[in-house]
Amino acid sequence: MKTYTLHIDAAHAWLEVPKQELEIYGVAGNISTYSYEKDGTAYLEEDCDMAAFCRALNFCADKFSFKEIYHGNTAPIRYMEKYNAN
Repeated sequence: MKTYTLHIDAAHAWLEVPKQELEIYGVAGNISTYSYEKDGTAYLEEDCDMAAFCRALNFCADKFSFKEIYHGNTAPIRYMEKYNAN
């Protein structure tokens, strides 16, 4: 079972996913600019992008779980580059 890290701050959350997995599961081109990225890792915003990725995992019958990390008022993810599918 794959475990993904869910980063949470006072107002939002992002799922940490290797960008390569977004390609594998066919959702890389559908991720919005509300998500972020750094060093080959995407941080999917919780509302739409995370849900799209999780639906793709479920469709492929891959089991997964979440490990939560709380960052207080402001997660460092907010200062990363916006997601770019290229």
